[in-house]
Amino acid sequence: MTYVFAPLDIAGLALIDALRETRRPLPTAAWEIVGPASELAGLAAWRITQQVYRFDPDLYTTLLATPVAGEIPGEHFQRLPAWCVAVETLALTVPLVGGGDEPLHGVFTWFDWRKDRGEDMTLGLDTDARRAVGHVSLVGTLEASLAAADWQEAVAAGISGGAPPEGYAQATLRAFAPILSLLLYSAPRMPTTRVPPAPP
Repeated sequence: MTYVFAPLDIAGLALIDALRETRRPLPTAAWEIVGPASELAGLAAWRITQQVYRFDPDLYTTLLATPVAGEIPGEHFQRLPAWCVAVETLALTVPLVGGGDEPLHGVFTWFDWRKDRGEDMTLGLDTDARRAVGHVSLVGTLEASLAAADWQEAVAAGISGGAPPEGYAQATLRAFAPILSLLLYSAPRMPTTRVPPAPP
């Protein structure tokens, strides 16, 4: 999987090793390490290019208004131009658990891999409140992938504070669909191969 820079399992082990070296307390449940390990995997992938993609304002507005419905294959996102793509998101918001919206300044997108569930496209959401991580499993079409987003799993595991008031499906569609429309445009039409950088 050349589009996965650092599998989530490996990032989790690296994080646990760092906690041990600094004699900090280790997490008592597996889900407590998933969020920080996922952020570590994403930022490690982004460090290679450190690029931020900005769209022309007219194109940006058009892409946000473009629906992601139809027979769009989810695997198209495996062709992003870098291991981690950072996109500036002006005038976008994401729903908060318990109600209300939070301004979204940008999105980091990368691929994770976990032994228990395979590969996920991961969205690191940069908001004023915190950096939130959302996972989109690319199962068939893009619509099917959005329907399978694991927000509900996060609530059940205790990672999130509660259910969004509008329901999981609507919150996921509203939060992720505009982002995926931007990413869909940035993905090249032909598959690419990424070669890890040579050691110094």
